[in-house]
Amino acid sequence: MTEQDVQEVRFGEVKIANDVIAVIAGMALCEIQGVYIDGKTPEAFIDKSNSKNISRAVKIEVSEGYVNVGIIVSIEYGKIISDVCVDVQDKIKAAIQTMTGLDVARVDVTVDELIFKKEK
Repeated sequence: MTEQDVQEVRFGEVKIANDVIAVIAGMALCEIQGVYIDGKTPEAFIDKSNSKNISRAVKIEVSEGYVNVGIIVSIEYGKIISDVCVDVQDKIKAAIQTMTGLDVARVDVTVDELIFKKEK
């Protein structure tokens, strides 16, 4: 199949729901130690959440091929907050760009709580 044949087969529009992008963003945090979403590990949050819960913690805005992400996280006490937030931004940006092909313009991180080890 030539490149021209592939182009002829492809038609229409591909849309990715914001909730799908939000799940990608949440799952990207699974590699980061000490980050929680809504008091749960990212895996547990995504596994137990419906789209309403996800959209409460992860806001996605797509405009003209660019994605803006706003995420609310909790961080384990003792972690360097600024370092963890930079890691959160990097992981989310890479995951979304890799899985969707969309460019990520911003990843805004809000830390709303510290998690103490006994609370886990």
